[in-house]
Amino acid sequence: MKEERKRVWRLLSGGAAVYIAGSTRMPADVVEALEEIIAEEAGLSEEAAARWLGKERAEKIFIEAWS
Repeated sequence: MKEERKRVWRLLSGGAAVYIAGSTRMPADVVEALEEIIAEEAGLSEEAAARWLGKERAEKIFIEAWS
């Protein structure tokens, strides 16, 4: 994802839904990577990026994790 950060940001900022599926550790890693991408591409602090993602997460980010 980080290699395609500009594309990921364009999709996220355009309202794309995100589906994350994997083992229990993977969703946290993906969310962390998304926060980094948002912070860098939108010019936000890490805290602001986490808040932005949190708002999106309520409506457009879906997580399925298993152990």
